[in-house]
Amino acid sequence: MAVGGSGAAALATLTPTAAAVVVGGSLMNVGDTLTGPAGTILRVTAVTGPGGGISVVVVSSFGLTGGNTPVNPVLFTNTRTGGGATFNLTWGVTTVGITSPGTGYGPAPNVVFSSGAAAATAALGSPTSGNPTVPAFHQQRLMQMGPIAAPNQLNASQPGAFFNFNVTNPVQADNAFQGTLNSGQLNTIQSAVSQPQGLIILSDRLAWLVNGGSAGSPFNAIALVANAQIFNGAAALPPIVAVDDVLYVQAKGSIVRDMILQLPEAGPTPEPISPCSPHIYSTAFRFSNGPMLKNHSS
Repeated sequence: MAVGGSGAAALATLTPTAAAVVVGGSLMNVGDTLTGPAGTILRVTAVTGPGGGISVVVVSSFGLTGGNTPVNPVLFTNTRTGGGATFNLTWGVTTVGITSPGTGYGPAPNVVFSSGAAAATAALGSPTSGNPTVPAFHQQRLMQMGPIAAPNQLNASQPGAFFNFNVTNPVQADNAFQGTLNSGQLNTIQSAVSQPQGLIILSDRLAWLVNGGSAGSPFNAIALVANAQIFNGAAALPPIVAVDDVLYVQAKGSIVRDMILQLPEAGPTPEPISPCSPHIYSTAFRFSNGPMLKNHSS
């Protein structure tokens, strides 16, 4: 890609768009599925005669992101009893994934493929719609979360390279990655706190614990688990961290909550947030594999 900037790169995925029968094989039946290269699956839609004439449609394919397409004709395997069918496959670019966004682009750059006759058009988003609103550091990664156009999205850099958001194909654990907090309702990320159990993300709806699948396990591009832990939203005011306590203001701004980070076996230890104010009470809630929450309100 070029024009008005530099460094942008993308990975094109080729998938079969059509399959022409060369040899129909034998013992084929309508509904049979045939498997070939790059995870390509064909389905038999008609058997036109005793000589093995068939018609097929392309059902799905993993696609190719590197190397050459197989030389036609290509042999496919029947998942049932028939076999011997070969096809001439027509390949086309179906997706283009950005691996490096580059910098300094004003107008949308032209897209030039390294080979073939495919064409694609680049589009630039709004200059501000992708700006993150919540930064954090966790496990040597820069977390840029809550972009204006996707407030429930999190983006992680490569470890130890805070401004490197490149990815590879196939995906490697140390790649940069992107995730979304999905809970059936929009979660606007408000703040985040790095803790030994994982990255605690406070949204206006829920509090999430993000890790590699268990308390303390590191997350990465191939191991990322986000579990809702506390069903109370947070306000935009940054939380206060005191040892293993995280104090934050609830979404509506009327309650201060104290998230106690303990191991699941540890029992709750509710204490007033201010012993000099007897009208303030605390109630403890315990959550499996994650934080415990104490509510403080007047």
